[in-house]
Amino acid sequence: MLKLPKWALVGFYALAFLIWIAFAGYWASSERPTFQKTGNGDYSAADKTSNAEEQKSLWQATTDDPVALFTFWIAVLTGVLAFSTIGLWVTAILAGRKQSRDMVASIAAAEAANKINREIMIASRRAWLSIDDAKLKHPTAFAADGITFAVNITVKNHGQTPATSVFVKFESYFPKSSSEKFAAAESRFKAQLRAHPIELGDLLFPQDTLIQGQTWWADVAGAPIGTPPSDVFIIFIGVSYRIAGDKAAHITHHAHSTLIAPVGTAVPLGSLIDLPRMPFAAGEAD
Repeated sequence: MLKLPKWALVGFYALAFLIWIAFAGYWASSERPTFQKTGNGDYSAADKTSNAEEQKSLWQATTDDPVALFTFWIAVLTGVLAFSTIGLWVTAILAGRKQSRDMVASIAAAEAANKINREIMIASRRAWLSIDDAKLKHPTAFAADGITFAVNITVKNHGQTPATSVFVKFESYFPKSSSEKFAAAESRFKAQLRAHPIELGDLLFPQDTLIQGQTWWADVAGAPIGTPPSDVFIIFIGVSYRIAGDKAAHITHHAHSTLIAPVGTAVPLGSLIDLPRMPFAAGEAD
């Protein structure tokens, strides 16, 4: 239902008041006394009795006089026209506001739909990298003052578009001897992956694989080296990369762990030992 604003109602009542004033003036003029010229040249009021007989109501005076009746209907039609014009203005203003709101809502809906379609298109065709076959290899060795790590992994692009700026990162972590909590160490490792420069890294095409390896020395002062296996070491392994249409870095990350071996244990040349993912620790892929 169309609701008129207050200013439109005020305009309508003002118009009705003006029409009432006009007819009230007409009625007042019909009640004014008539003057007649006397023999000595003066004017005297006419007999009120005869005037009273001639006095009529506003409606009678209007309907009896064709000119007054025509003027009355002109005034009525003018009022109706004015009211209709005001109504059209109000309707046009309200319709314009509603159309503006509908247009804004339509644009917002279209933008949201385009964003969803773009996300669906990117998700269905983008590059997705996995980390598989994490293995310890030669010259991995456990010594009294530390551990030599040598790790190989396979990275595969399961998507339909190339991955760029592909960068693989390894880091060892020892829960018992480190002052840094596991969650803090993992968060720092993932932050370093995401901060990898876009200008550096490899290109990995769809369904292609990349075998990456790294060897490093880890000082494990305070770890139970030389005693029976009673502690674990953890290796964070992650890959950072970019996808088509998005300059932000995407990562795939897992934490791998196994028991620390006694001093003197080493992986023979040509051998590969599985490095399992850390149980009950979720990885991340985005």
